[in-house]
Amino acid sequence: MAGETPKRTRAAAAKAQEKETSQQNTPTKQPDKKTMCEHCVGWIFPRHLEAPCDKVEGSSKPCKNCNHDKKGCAIPPPELKEHVDKLVRTHDFYVTSSDDFKESVKGPMLEAAKDLAKQIKEARARRQEMESVTVAIKSPNTTISVAEKARIEMQKAMVDIEQAKLAVEQEKIAIKKSKLAVEQEKLAIEKSKLAVQHEILVAVNRHMEDQNRAIARLTDTTNQVNQNAFNIAVKTDN
Repeated sequence: MAGETPKRTRAAAAKAQEKETSQQNTPTKQPDKKTMCEHCVGWIFPRHLEAPCDKVEGSSKPCKNCNHDKKGCAIPPPELKEHVDKLVRTHDFYVTSSDDFKESVKGPMLEAAKDLAKQIKEARARRQEMESVTVAIKSPNTTISVAEKARIEMQKAMVDIEQAKLAVEQEKIAIKKSKLAVEQEKLAIEKSKLAVQHEILVAVNRHMEDQNRAIARLTDTTNQVNQNAFNIAVKTDN
């Protein structure tokens, strides 16, 4: 513009260039990932399998089930995230399966949800206990002896060890459940094969029965024709 000095023009151009570069370098937001909140794992999920949790990571919006029941909608502890993700994937597979296959995976899936809900509750309790201890230690009104601090630190270390052991056990359980799911899938396939074989046998038996009836009718017709021919021959001789 006529009223602008060259210095201001250059500054405006540089600012516009900086803004454009910043927009280009800004990463595109990835779509929110589906997850399952604590309330759905422990209550909604075991009772209403056809009404899955629509909670997404990073969203403050409660899932429809929690909003309806006026309950909390908290994401489970991060150390259990992998197990929650696996439960979500299993449920997605469940709702798209046939009714027969649903029955084969329903039991183990509900057992996994029950076990996961228990782990979430225990993890929350441990975290609250640790937070209470931390607050007490940091409080200026709290006087703790060196020995007491050492004892608390030892307890914290023992809790960490127990959590590590728990993580190992959880992994073992996950492996066993995965193997069990594979075996159940194999059993479902074998069950389907047996059902098909049964239908084939029924069809073969039905066909054989039809053939036997046709042969019996043909035999009766042949005997009747022979009898008629014999009667005609006897009359002719007489």
